Amino acid sequence: MKAGNLEFEGVTNTKASTTTEAGLKIPEGVAPTSPVDGDIWVTSAGAFNARLNGVTVDLAGGGGGDVTKVGTPVNNQIGVWTGDGTLEGEAKVTFASDQIFTVGAGNLVGSDDSVISIRAQSTGDAELRFYQSNSIKAFIEFDDVTDGFIIDSDTSITLAANGADDINITPASGKTVIKNLEAAVPQNTQTGTTYTAVLADADKMITLDNAAAITMTIPANASVAYPIGTKLNFMQLGAGAVTVTITTDTLNVNAALTLVLNGQYATATAFKITATTWVLFGNLVAV
Repeated sequence: MKAGNLEFEGVTNTKASTTTEAGLKIPEGVAPTSPVDGDIWVTSAGAFNARLNGVTVDLAGGGGGDVTKVGTPVNNQIGVWTGDGTLEGEAKVTFASDQIFTVGAGNLVGSDDSVISIRAQSTGDAELRFYQSNSIKAFIEFDDVTDGFIIDSDTSITLAANGADDINITPASGKTVIKNLEAAVPQNTQTGTTYTAVLADADKMITLDNAAAITMTIPANASVAYPIGTKLNFMQLGAGAVTVTITTDTLNVNAALTLVLNGQYATATAFKITATTWVLFGNLVAV
């Protein structure tokens, strides 16, 4: 039977399908150019679609398999299959507390001049955390960057070490330049008449406070291997004169000066220039 349109009133039943025959057959063809609501079609490419509320819906994807994008996303929206093909409001991806979003061996990238934002809700802070798993390192890497890492005004970055570990910023090559840096100098307060520096004293201010003379010793590289470029800072707080000495290695000073700090509140710095060589400079007693 061949006809233009067939209309049925009431319920239309087809025979039940069997193991050898389907109850309803829709021949494969091509998708209609301008489908209207209620149209159902099957294509030779494997599509099984229907037109519902002005949107083409993939019926084959509804029960599993690939998800086909429907609707037209606009700014701040994510193209997702919604069942009826609509995209309402601003799309979000939300994770419950302590849930993990994982990017595998691929990349999370934006297009040219794009911004990937991590924004807090109306309350609380927005955080971007990098965790280390076992012996695997967590990296923040900037590749082919001209302007570098830009931080907007009124923004702070906190680098927190796990336990007593150090935080190191080390360039693969060239220099690390930090301008207009404000950072508190940690102190190591000593009140005895002798003190030998330890590895944790690197770049600290060691204050020495006693009424009697004080001997401040820099250990040999063989016992404490400070990195080249390390500074040890000394401040005499008490009346006792502070003399800086070194074990085994070499401590150089200007020929017109001694290794003794120049009285109360005088300061001096020892700077490591090779594995076994330091230079002392600052407010020192003259020869």
